[in-house]
Amino acid sequence: MVYHYFGKLYNHFQHDRTIQRFVKNRWDFILTESMEAAYMLTPKYCIDGFYIDNDKLEIIEHIRKIVEVLAPNSAEKVDDEFAKFINMISNLSQNKKEMIYQMDPKAYWNAFGKSQFPTLYICANYVYDMVASSAAAERVWSSFGFIHTKLRNRLSSNRVDKLISIYVNNALISKLDNFEDIFNDFAFYDEDNI
Repeated sequence: MVYHYFGKLYNHFQHDRTIQRFVKNRWDFILTESMEAAYMLTPKYCIDGFYIDNDKLEIIEHIRKIVEVLAPNSAEKVDDEFAKFINMISNLSQNKKEMIYQMDPKAYWNAFGKSQFPTLYICANYVYDMVASSAAAERVWSSFGFIHTKLRNRLSSNRVDKLISIYVNNALISKLDNFEDIFNDFAFYDEDNI
């Protein structure tokens, strides 16, 4: 996760406060509450992750806000469940910790967290289902703009959807063919053929 790598970068430059300040400023610029919640709800990082000052308390407050919006009657249970969640993770045997740490956070919450921590599950399900970037949506809107122009504005919405599907899938197939050509070129230059 981005959060973790910023922490590693921040800690790597402990001897240089100027660089740490730049990293922290950049981090504060890109940080969102949902990113913090996703990081804190990841079993691998909930205890031993990268946190500065009172980050954990602020993140728990952000999680409470998210739950208040999604399930207003459950918001008061967040602190209780979070304490139980951290206690459960910290008291696991090393083998179980390693197994859980290897799991995808969303898979963990769907498999175990849903029944053990239903209030936190609401937040985890919400933040792990979020799209990380709007780039894909922007590409689709750009494709719609290309297909449905002023000259082609009589197209029905059904026909536009079909044309967009063809256009996007054709671009993906072309990209895949290009990657296969690149991989084939690299396969020729393996260690045996040099």
